[in-house]
Amino acid sequence: MDKNQIMREAQKYAAKGMTDKALEEWNKYLSVNSTDGVAYNTIGDLYLKKKAKAEAISSFRTAAEIFSNEGFHVKAMAVYKKVIAI
Repeated sequence: MDKNQIMREAQKYAAKGMTDKALEEWNKYLSVNSTDGVAYNTIGDLYLKKKAKAEAISSFRTAAEIFSNEGFHVKAMAVYKKVIAI
């Protein structure tokens, strides 16, 4: 699997409003790179578009934990603010 190709497909589906297809592609990407906080953040945003709040919160929390573990504390706080807003 080519990670860049998967990301392009996911972004293409998201731009067309095909949220479920975009989520499928992002989940494929995570099977290759499960420590990408940006991907989890994006997935959380897609779940919010679907009104799936529990899934969005779960994705955002994972993203925040990854950011925090990598030392990106400001990014982690920004993602946690999304969780609080939900």
